[in-house]
Amino acid sequence: QATSPQRILASVKSFSATVSLKPGLSIGTTQPESIYTAQLQTRFEAFNPAGKGECEVLLPLPPQIISLAGLEVTVNSRPSAAVEIRGDKLAWSGALPAEPTPMTIAYSAVGKGLYNLQTPPSGILETFHIDLTAVGSDVRMLELSLQPTKYARGNGQTVYTWDYKNLLFGRPIALDVLGIAPIDRLGELTWLGPASV
Repeated sequence: QATSPQRILASVKSFSATVSLKPGLSIGTTQPESIYTAQLQTRFEAFNPAGKGECEVLLPLPPQIISLAGLEVTVNSRPSAAVEIRGDKLAWSGALPAEPTPMTIAYSAVGKGLYNLQTPPSGILETFHIDLTAVGSDVRMLELSLQPTKYARGNGQTVYTWDYKNLLFGRPIALDVLGIAPIDRLGELTWLGPASV
């Protein structure tokens, strides 16, 4: 069995994403199963910390993936198809220069399991911004997840925002869309909104 070559992770200078998580039920199966759709659109700047050679960028997927569609990847505004599914990650690989290069990745994935958003590898991340919309219900987060800077409820959905400047460290954001994680591993959503401070 061939193994994929070891590539270093690209460093990311700034990262901005919108994510939508929508739970649903499988259709046509003997027993309807809870599944969810994760739609992601992200813009970021990445570079090769080694200065040359191939590197890779990893983005989250549902661990038990059923489908991946609407995939669009651009590197410096040029389309790229150098992607593969590797476990619960979508992996892009290719040559990047030592200077920050604009990239975009978008997809719509259906699956099950905890959806993990991780801060990309970087020394100090100049901008880390995620707007996450939980459609039809709230999500639960593992209690040590990087905390949102604000959230707002309305129109049958909740929008969580992570907006950090010069971020040196942030724990992965582990999202339980379907309420499947053991409850003792979860913290409740009891963050203080701006009105409570």
